[in-house]
Amino acid sequence: MKSFPEERFDGNLETEAGIQHYLHENVYMNIAGMASPFRITSIKGGSTNYTYRITCAASSATQTTMILKYAPEYAVITPDIPFTPERQDFEAFAMQELTSAIHPFASTTIVTLPQLIFYDRLNHILTMEDVGSDATGTGKMQESSTISFGSFCKSSSITSNGVAIASRVGTELGKFLFGLHQCGRSMGLSESNKLRETFLRNMPARKLDVDTTFGGILRSLDQFQVVYTADEKRILQRIIQETSFEIMNNFETIIMGDFW
Repeated sequence: MKSFPEERFDGNLETEAGIQHYLHENVYMNIAGMASPFRITSIKGGSTNYTYRITCAASSATQTTMILKYAPEYAVITPDIPFTPERQDFEAFAMQELTSAIHPFASTTIVTLPQLIFYDRLNHILTMEDVGSDATGTGKMQESSTISFGSFCKSSSITSNGVAIASRVGTELGKFLFGLHQCGRSMGLSESNKLRETFLRNMPARKLDVDTTFGGILRSLDQFQVVYTADEKRILQRIIQETSFEIMNNFETIIMGDFW
């Protein structure tokens, strides 16, 4: 990751126009190897950040596309629930440290992490390598070799080779997650200890999981006029309380939710 001077940006980073202004007003893009003019495309489907694909066509650019995430002081999918923008500290750290740390536990997997390009902590902007397809609904692929899992499942022309590829992808992701979980519970190893010390203190992410998963259960039951007894309500409340406590206090290992 390249370093750069920090300057407070006063515009609206929740819009494509605001991101365009941010990119033109700052020196970050030159440091990242991209040059104007930029095309800004909002990527839908995320739950916590405003996410954009940045594309440039300048002949002087050493890099033509990247992904930019802006983290507001709430989760985009639940604006009424506060979520500190410092969550990006953990994501940036993961992209810099995770691959080397879990390598001894998942050395055979072909799964890699996107490269972190720059992290503007002051303005809650994180940029990374673009390795995905165009998620704007146009169906255009960033690379001919990439396809989203959703598009794959909806395809009417799935071949036996496609099924084999999907099977391989699933296997490789499983190896990666196994390596992550093994690394996360291997106390005593310097790499594992560094990850645990960092990620297991990400309590805001745990709290968000609790709030978004369990916070509205009873309200939703009432909204949809689900009939249940007072005893059933007490049992459900107890299960919610116990499970929420477990989420907040279980430090057995590191999981994806600790940094993404």
